[in-house]
Formats: sequence, structure tokens, C-alpha cells
Amino acid sequence: MTDAPEPETARMPAADIPAVIHLPDLTRVKPERKPVRRRVPDPRSAWLPPTRVSPALRDKVIVEAAATGLSLGAFIRARLDGSPGPRAKRNPGPDAVLLAKVLAELGKSGSNLNQIAYHLNMDEEVQLPELREALAEQRAAVATLMRLLEA
Repeated sequence: MTDAPEPETARMPAADIPAVIHLPDLTRVKPERKPVRRRVPDPRSAWLPPTRVSPALRDKVIVEAAATGLSLGAFIRARLDGSPGPRAKRNPGPDAVLLAKVLAELGKSGSNLNQIAYHLNMDEEVQLPELREALAEQRAAVATLMRLLEA
């Protein structure tokens, strides 16, 4: 007898030994886990505990904040300290929002007009007869202006 342990299959009856042994698939690599980033609380804002209010009171405060044009946080700061703070965000009114949209549209058309003028001033061949006439009129007006300035 030897001191080596006998194999497991020697103790099992032949009927119990499986015909195929499935080994784990080592070709697929497990994706590396991303590190979990925990948010550190801001020590400057930790002094104010969260407050529970009724939905009616919350709605009332939100309406008051909207009436003053401040965000909710700036409105609360203004009520506590008298000042909304250096970075208070004023909510723009509907007129300001519409004005911004109109100015954006005007900027787009101004950009298109600038591109047309750029190509006309490049002395390229103009394909449209209307533009060709407008370019001839513009050049005549410039020539007249230059004669007047020289005189």
C-alpha cells in the first residue's frame, strides 16, 4: 500500500461516473466593477435639518418663490437671512424666454444673410438672376459712393 490517497473515481461505482464532465468556461472574462463613489455631505449645509411640511404649505411657498422670481432655495435663504445669496438664480419670466427664442431665430437668419453676402463678395459666378441684378446694383452704388468721397 502507498501513502497517496486513492482517486475519487475509484470509490464511485462505474454507473455513477458521468460520461461528460463540464468544466467552467474560463474564456469569458468577468467585467471589472467600477468603484462605488459615495457622496460626501457638504459640511456648510449640514446645519439645516430637513423639514417636513404639508403639501399645502409647500405649494404656498413655491407660489411665493415664483412670484418673487427666485428659485426655491434662494427664496428660503432670503426669508432666513434677508438676502437671496450671491448666486441666487432668478427665474426668467415668459416674456424673457420668448424674447430669447425670437433673438435665436433672428440670429439664424442673420447668419444665412451673412453667408450670402460673403459668397457675393467673393466675385463668384452667381447662378440666380435676381442675385446677379442685386449684385450689379450694389456695385453701382459703391462706385457712386466712392466717386462722391473722392470729390
